[in-house]
Amino acid sequence: MNVMFKSTGKIILTVVLLIVALFFIFGVFTIVEPTEVAVVKRIGTINRTLERGSGVNMKWPFIESVTTIDLTPQQLEMTFSVDDDGAISKDLQTIGMSSVVIYTFKENDVINFVSNYTYSSLEKMLRTNMKSTLKEIIGKYSIYDLTSATEMISKEVWAAMNQKCMHMPIIITQLNVNNWDWSDAFDRQIAETMARTQQEKTAKADVAVAQAQAQKQIAEARAKFTADSINAATAKQVAITKSLGELEAAKNNAEAKRIAADAQAYENMKIAQNMEMMRKQWAHEEEMARLEKWNGIEPGSSATQYIVTPNYSALSSHTAK
Repeated sequence: MNVMFKSTGKIILTVVLLIVALFFIFGVFTIVEPTEVAVVKRIGTINRTLERGSGVNMKWPFIESVTTIDLTPQQLEMTFSVDDDGAISKDLQTIGMSSVVIYTFKENDVINFVSNYTYSSLEKMLRTNMKSTLKEIIGKYSIYDLTSATEMISKEVWAAMNQKCMHMPIIITQLNVNNWDWSDAFDRQIAETMARTQQEKTAKADVAVAQAQAQKQIAEARAKFTADSINAATAKQVAITKSLGELEAAKNNAEAKRIAADAQAYENMKIAQNMEMMRKQWAHEEEMARLEKWNGIEPGSSATQYIVTPNYSALSSHTAK
């Protein structure tokens, strides 16, 4: 009986000593990775910091604790619902949204974090600052501007958040605001507005079509009027040209007839003149022939006797006795 008791006690003692040894071994050493820094507290008071990537470090078990801070970018997603956390837009609409905040710890300010914050309290403070900042910024925009101004709003919120978090041990490296949301009532209002807008667009389109058709008809009427005017002017010009041609032809014909009549009259005049000259020539020739046969004395009277030469010239004369 005593032998069994002693054997069982040894086993229990061995197990306890093994547990204590394991706890002691793993509690003595802490490892700091290249992307980490650590703060060591001794009995609740900050004692020292362990630099980034310092590797294996020793600490006193039970009396020292180590808080490790990851220096890689941390992402925090926050959603603000329309009902509880919504911001009020410039046109008094309640707006919900989602946001993503990416931040990193300030390496030289990790003691501030360990002294005054926990991870949960830090994220709670970020959410509080984010909520108030969104309300301030979104209040400058109407609900209709949100989608088109998302990038600008994100930049404004980012700058304001860094200003508010200046005393905190973090730097916000990136911030995005997206997934806008609003009330169902406004959704219905949008649907009604879109329906009215579509009706107005349809009515405007119908008016535009009617105007286009009217303009087309006016253009066609003008084109027809112009064509008719051109045709009428052309026909009139042709008629005038034809009339002028006929008048000119008549004038030319009359002129030709006048010229022909003048020519005929001239010819007749010349013929008459020629006939008169011929008659005179004939009379002269008859007189010359008579003179050639005349003896110079008129029958039954005394007269001067002319001697006529063959050239019909009177060379001398004498008085017959």
